[in-house]
Amino acid sequence: MRAVRSALFVITVAGAAFLVQAIGAAHDLADPLEITGVALVSSEGDGDLVTETYRATLHHSGPPGARDFARVSATLSGVAGLAIPGFVQIVDSDVAFGTIRAGETVNGLDTVVIKRLRRIPLNPRQLRWKISARPDLVLPDEWAGTWRFRITRTDPTTKQLESTATITDVLGLREPIGFSLLPNFMRCRWKGDGDSLEATCDGGARVAWCLVQGSADFELRRDGESASGGGTVHVTQQGSCAAGANDASDSIAISGTRLIHDADNEPLSPGLLPTFSVNPYFSKLLSMGLDTSGEPSHDDECRHGGWHRFRRPWFRNETACTSFLHGHARRDQKGGVR
Repeated sequence: MRAVRSALFVITVAGAAFLVQAIGAAHDLADPLEITGVALVSSEGDGDLVTETYRATLHHSGPPGARDFARVSATLSGVAGLAIPGFVQIVDSDVAFGTIRAGETVNGLDTVVIKRLRRIPLNPRQLRWKISARPDLVLPDEWAGTWRFRITRTDPTTKQLESTATITDVLGLREPIGFSLLPNFMRCRWKGDGDSLEATCDGGARVAWCLVQGSADFELRRDGESASGGGTVHVTQQGSCAAGANDASDSIAISGTRLIHDADNEPLSPGLLPTFSVNPYFSKLLSMGLDTSGEPSHDDECRHGGWHRFRRPWFRNETACTSFLHGHARRDQKGGVR
């Protein structure tokens, strides 16, 4: 599991994290995403049947500045013109792509498998796909590396210091920030390039007779190996709210230094938000989109990006998920306590 990650964008959504019933929202549909090609990887014959493995190619046709997407996957839903039972069987229909930026074309991180009658030719253009994706901000490559950040929180009215924290962690290549994990009722806007990252979130919720409204904004600028910025968080409550519930505001200042440039490719990472969800309200918000069943029980639950659904433990990638599963199996065989 990745170490505690940088606080970059949790600050952005900290205020909105209180909005457990917030309305509104909006994530774009994955309209600009299209499967533009399918390449045959392997073909194996077995009598009258042939089993073929294909790798798909995905294109983001959005113009420059269009939203990036994370948690992108596609399901092979059928074969046009070959609907007769027994002619074609889809053995493995799901393929993960991870993240994609506007204008990019990426290959699938895994493959799909089709079994068909040998005498029935198959044109890859006959394949029909259903694409699933959610908008996010994919970190520009210029931010990749190991960073050490110092985060300071102060009361904007009294200027009194509330807390400080120093966090060292890796920002991966092609890693999403994690907005794609937020429920649909969150209203967030963001943009980023190699020199700056910005985001705002807002929303309102009514819990019984208590109206909660919140907003947060954030900006971080990079100058070579250094970064600095900050943001503000505001939460107000009106009506008959729970005892002890108060309005809250924070001013946040951030300074950072990059220690190492090297970073792994992380297209399937959940992003920075989950691993820094120290706020209990924020943790509850994120958990809505995650698997609460605990540990994986077999390899298939780790595949196709499924590893990112688990909260306890939290896996960095598919390999970590399967390694955890097989490690428990080995200990069980040796009589260890699970």
